[in-house]
Formats: sequence, structure tokens, C-alpha cells
Amino acid sequence: MTTGLLTDCAGTKLLTDCYESRLLVDDGVMSVTYTWAAPYEVETGTTFLTKTIGYWCQAELGESAGSIPPYMDWDGYTDYIDKVCIKVGEAFQDGAWTESTTITLAAAWYVTASSPSSVTVTVTYGGVTQSVVVYPGIKPGGFSCTLYSSYPVGTITVLEDGTFTLV
Repeated sequence: MTTGLLTDCAGTKLLTDCYESRLLVDDGVMSVTYTWAAPYEVETGTTFLTKTIGYWCQAELGESAGSIPPYMDWDGYTDYIDKVCIKVGEAFQDGAWTESTTITLAAAWYVTASSPSSVTVTVTYGGVTQSVVVYPGIKPGGFSCTLYSSYPVGTITVLEDGTFTLV
């Protein structure tokens, strides 16, 4: 394995193996942030490699290290922001995915009435930021980790060259 300086994708960062370089930018960590306006509460779920992370999953499973899905970290809900960090590069290096992978985004308003506003999903990876505005459905009453798949709001497709699309 050779080490080189790559200016096309990482500026002055020293990276290993040019072919995988874009996956290693910023340690290969993707940030997914959901933001919305007060006073409503939205429940979000982010699924990578068949594992979902979000408030209800962590509440049901507990916050112990063993309950956090591999390659993911949830910064929790604060001031109408949910943030998830996904170690896309590490998962690729470990062989958990090849060529491309899809991350599924889910969200639902946790209210019993009215029509809340939109949610902005912002993804930052490899020095590139993309955003999309989504309109989650309403889920009155209780929620659970398994219900996230019923409320998809978007997907992120990551390619092995480190590029991604958010739709």
C-alpha cells in the first residue's frame, strides 16, 4: 500500500491508497442532520447496513455501547435537531459494503393533530454538503424502532469513489 498527498479530494490530507481516498476524507464519517421548527417533535430513524439508529431504537435498546449499531453514532435530540454520524469509510474498509451502499432516512411527526412544517435533512461527507426538504407523515401515539421503515423520507446512495447523492 502506498501513501500519497491527494489534492483533488482532500486538500492537504495525507491518505492511504488513492482508490479508496474519498471514502477516508474526514475519517470517512458522514454526518446526517435533521432540523425542524419548534414546537413540534419529529422522530427520526437512519438505517445503514440494515441497522437503524434514532431516539426510539436507543430508548428501547438502552444507551449501552452494545445497543448502538455498528458504524453509527447518534448525537441525540437537542433543540429540534437530530444528528447521526455514519462511519461509511470504515464499513467499506471492513468489507461491509462494496461498489455502493444505500442509507435510508425516515421521519414522522409525533403529534396528534395539526399539520407541522417541513424537516430539512443535511448530509455532509468528504467536504461536500447536500440538503433536501422533506415532509414527514404524522404518527399519533406510540412509536417503536420497527416503525421507522413505515415513514421513509429519503435515501443517500454512496459510491465506492466516495461520492454520494441525497434524494
